[in-house]
Amino acid sequence: MRLPSWIFPVLLAPSLIVCAVNAAAADRASEYKNTIHPALMEFCWDCHDPEDSKGNVIFLDANEAAGISKHRSTWHSVAAQLRNRTMPPPKKPQPTEEVRMQLADWIDAHLRDTACEQGPYAGNVTARRLNRLEFDNTIRDLVGVKLHFSETFPGDSGGGEGFDNNGESLFLPPMLMERYLEAAQQIVDAAIVTPAISDEREAWTMLPPPESNSGEDRSRKLGPGDELAALVPIYVEDGYEVAVGINPLREGKARLTIKVDGIPAKRVSFEPRQNDVDRPDYEEVQLRLTRGVHSISVQTDGNSTVDLLGVRIEQEARKPSPGKLVSHQRLLGVEPGQSPLNSRKSARQILNRFVPLAFRRPIKGDDLKPFLALYDRSAERGDPFEERMKLAFKGVLLSPDFLFRIEAEPNNETIQPITDHELASRLSYFLWSTMPDDELRQLADRGELNRPETLSAQVRRMLQDPKAHIFAKTFIGQWLGTKDVGGRVAPTQNSIQHYYTPEVAADMRREVVLMFERLIREDRSVLELIDADYAFLSGRLAKFYQMEPGVKLGKSEFRKVALKDKRRGGLVTSGAVLALTSHFKKTSPVLRGAWVFDTLLGTPVPAPPPDVPELRSKDNEGKRLSIRQQLAAHRDHPACLACHNLIDPIGFSLENYDFLGRWRDQIDGKAVEASGKLPSGESFAGPAELKKIMLGKKDEFARNLSRKLLGYALGRGLDDRDECTISQLTERLGATDYRAQTLIRGIVLSVPFRNRQLVKEGE
Repeated sequence: MRLPSWIFPVLLAPSLIVCAVNAAAADRASEYKNTIHPALMEFCWDCHDPEDSKGNVIFLDANEAAGISKHRSTWHSVAAQLRNRTMPPPKKPQPTEEVRMQLADWIDAHLRDTACEQGPYAGNVTARRLNRLEFDNTIRDLVGVKLHFSETFPGDSGGGEGFDNNGESLFLPPMLMERYLEAAQQIVDAAIVTPAISDEREAWTMLPPPESNSGEDRSRKLGPGDELAALVPIYVEDGYEVAVGINPLREGKARLTIKVDGIPAKRVSFEPRQNDVDRPDYEEVQLRLTRGVHSISVQTDGNSTVDLLGVRIEQEARKPSPGKLVSHQRLLGVEPGQSPLNSRKSARQILNRFVPLAFRRPIKGDDLKPFLALYDRSAERGDPFEERMKLAFKGVLLSPDFLFRIEAEPNNETIQPITDHELASRLSYFLWSTMPDDELRQLADRGELNRPETLSAQVRRMLQDPKAHIFAKTFIGQWLGTKDVGGRVAPTQNSIQHYYTPEVAADMRREVVLMFERLIREDRSVLELIDADYAFLSGRLAKFYQMEPGVKLGKSEFRKVALKDKRRGGLVTSGAVLALTSHFKKTSPVLRGAWVFDTLLGTPVPAPPPDVPELRSKDNEGKRLSIRQQLAAHRDHPACLACHNLIDPIGFSLENYDFLGRWRDQIDGKAVEASGKLPSGESFAGPAELKKIMLGKKDEFARNLSRKLLGYALGRGLDDRDECTISQLTERLGATDYRAQTLIRGIVLSVPFRNRQLVKEGE
């Protein structure tokens, strides 16, 4: 029997993990006994003696590496405290920076390698509201309109692994609820065609009511200063013609003021009529009226006296756009202006179709009841069918079941599979940032989605869909930080806009997105993010980079271009990353080196100690120092040596790029010195050799990419218990030549993506 290709990494990975973990565990056990434990005893024993621990923080009772598993969360804290230099306390003996980093690195590595000893872990994803991007995309696919309704919403902050889809940071402040209310009205108004208003109010029906009326004389006499009003419902903000009618004047003139909600808006004048005195006299004005019930009143000016017939309100005739006609038909099932014979029955049928889509699950019980109640309320006040449905739809769009991705709460600590409809939502919001499409819903309805072969097929299908572009754009932009280039980061200031324009900044952002999008669509190696023999360029971007691409490029059209050398290709030599890691008009080897370790390799660089002096731009004799000389002097400070020995060489190798990522051979008339040497003894010069060094750390890169993608997919922060899943993803990725779809498929098939479990508070 021929097994499907997706199953080989699943079968292969566990044995690889076991072998790797066993080998690493043996080495680390020896290192712990001979080096790590003695150092911890020297610097931590005074406060953390197991027999008399201050604050009851116990971890030194682990005489062997195997004993660390008893207090894993405490050991994570120990590593973090060492990196942040918050422990040992300031007045206690301190380890050197090299020893401090060695201890923290060993602890992190040991905890990572032994994570699977805890067994599988699913965790639980809290109910989370749709972020701004998800809201707009869901409205597009649900209602059929795309107008960026969320632009007025407060910004979404990043959480967990640094992404704005993390449920723990997606709060619902009161101001956002107000914006949701406004957006819901704008959405239904944009999607449904309400019949144009043509409303005439006779004077005898206007307020205040007449003291008596025989029913024959439908006009009313207005003396000087008298006023009559009509309450008129306006359903769409638009231009309206308001006409005032009177019996023709026989003599004298009359002036009347038209008021809207008590505020004078326009004035009209009437002249006596000598002929055709039996025909009513009308004067029209144009007003713009907002949605809502308005008081349209008429008041006589000065000594005017008239016999008022009434007012007429006509909405300006407008032809709906083709898109609005389509969305109207899609939602209501009838052409604009048509009303079903049994409107209440039709309303239930419409909601019966709409609500399951909006809630992303089958409806149950009384799900429709509150929305039918809104329909009935609108019907009671005489609104047209379209307005009744608008009110019901608004109720749906403001419901927690729409605004939040809600999953059933786990009831115990055992791992429990999520439902197929919950899985469909997880998958669609992971890869498309929107609601499930028809195919996902149908698979969920049949209970077939949770099958591994089905999920694998859906991943392939969804990554080929144009909607997957938003996954590439959102993930890569937030992971790298390049989404802010040209705005908050590396802004296009006036002094440099003659060559660094907003369009160039947008092209720089797009370059890295297209690179990642190609990897996932064509299932290429993720190592191309480190080094590639191609780049995506537009004519505008090639000109900015001062490159000769060898092919004709349109100004704004992007193409994949084969590279002649290693100056470009990969993330670290992209303009967006190089601009992100620079100061204004000044490069920063420190920022660039730290970015490589933190963002690409997942090795956070601790913040500098508080007492470290700033870089000196001149020596004691007043001579200007190069950035390399400034950092060499900086490393004389013992607290700076360990980190800067690690990050500075990486940054130096990128000095051929200026603060916006353009290539340069000289700085201040001198040849760029782009060489570096790591503490491990590896020497390199320039970006080409840096990429070789980074490819030697491909497993660290793969592990960090696996962590980031898993955190993005789950929409929650990861912790120690997720390390086993990350290890499995990393091993499977390496076993399949680092193919991008292997990683994405592995996440979708993983225990935490397809399951949930109760997590005790504090764990």
